[in-house]
Order: sequence, then structure tokens, then C-alpha cells
Amino acid sequence: MRPEVVVAPVADVDRAKSFYEGLGWRLDADFALSEDLRVVQLTPLGSPCSIIPGTGVGAAAPGSVQGLDLVVTDIERTRAELTRQLCRRACARTEPSAAAPRLGPALAALRT
Repeated sequence: MRPEVVVAPVADVDRAKSFYEGLGWRLDADFALSEDLRVVQLTPLGSPCSIIPGTGVGAAAPGSVQGLDLVVTDIERTRAELTRQLCRRACARTEPSAAAPRLGPALAALRT
């Protein structure tokens, strides 16, 4: 037995989708069944488990998922890749000189 999917209610599905796609995760599905129910499924490359950030996907409040661990085989390589992705995304949205201050909290989190 192994986990197949993690459901993560979010307030902004497009923002969550953009975030995970920016990390290089594969988009498996994106569909709305109604105004109140939208499901997006993304999978990290090489992972057997997907995440579903969506609206109306359960009774839990957006942002309520806690205690979720992502396991990697090479923490240094993963940190470098996440840092590269964060820098690429921030610089694509802003002037390069303005990107550095916004990366501070995200890069600090990667140091821990």
C-alpha cells in the first residue's frame, strides 16, 4: 500500500497550479465540474503520488493541510533546483534588481 494522492484545498487554484508547474511538476488534470468545484492534479517528476489543489474538494478549509512531508534522495540537488526555479520565476515577473528582496523568505525557508 502507498499514498496515491494528497488533496489540498486552496483559495486560488490558478496560483497553486502556477506554483507547482513552476517547480516542474507534471499537470495531469485540470477540470471544473461547477463554479464551486475545480480539480487540478499535478505530480512531481518521478513520484508515484500526486497533489490535488482545488476548490470544493473536501470539507477542509483552504490552507489547512499540515504535516505533509516531501521526501527527496538528494537534499542538496533538490535545494539547488528549487532555488533555481524560484529565481527563474521571480525574475520573469519583475526587474532582476527587484526580484532579490522577494526571494528572501523563500530562500530562507530552503536553508532550514
